[in-house]
Amino acid sequence: MDTSTAQHTTDEMAHGRFTEENDIFIIALYMGTSFKWKKIQDEFRARFKSKANHKDIESRWYKRLKGSELVLAVDDFRHTRILKDDQHRDAILAVVAVLAAYSAAERAF
Repeated sequence: MDTSTAQHTTDEMAHGRFTEENDIFIIALYMGTSFKWKKIQDEFRARFKSKANHKDIESRWYKRLKGSELVLAVDDFRHTRILKDDQHRDAILAVVAVLAAYSAAERAF
């Protein structure tokens, strides 16, 4: 997913702009766990040494990620466990890698 062309005027974090790695992490935790936004914030801050708050992260999800091609591809993979989308293959595998760090009890897939 190329976030370099995304507009960043309304979705900047306290420390700067969201990166592709940030987006993959948000997608992984939101779609792949039962974590609420505050827990996702805590995990995000720990991983990226960020000051982003749960509202920044939630806003990023609703304004830029939800409904994106990547999210639709991850959703398809989540339900079928088949990598059908070559365009997003690496990003889907990155989502799976993020989730691999969490216990089966914390993961939704």
